[in-house]
Amino acid sequence: MPDKTNPKDILVVDDEILICRALEELLTEDGHTVVTANTGGSAIELCKSRRFDLIFLDFYLPEMTGDQVLSILRRANPRQRVVLMSGGRPYPPVGTADDLIGKPFTSEVIREAVAKFA
Repeated sequence: MPDKTNPKDILVVDDEILICRALEELLTEDGHTVVTANTGGSAIELCKSRRFDLIFLDFYLPEMTGDQVLSILRRANPRQRVVLMSGGRPYPPVGTADDLIGKPFTSEVIREAVAKFA
């Protein structure tokens, strides 16, 4: 069961609107503040103006890959917690991310990632 007494600021980055909506709905229901972005560039801009406890980052974005976004984010904030998401096979390497979640995923997998990394 999610801990609603310890809300987190979470960024969801995915070019699939339905993934963003599903995660936003789940995480908001659990008491977290959720911001969504559909491109790596918009995620980078958001991270310039605010801090997030955790970022769920799709690996295969249209204009840059998740590891490219992650590299830029890590330069600005080396301790930023990031969980990559991917539906592509084979799965990309985790690299410097904290974890990799395969799509489709369950709400339990998302909640476990928040509990472990946020």
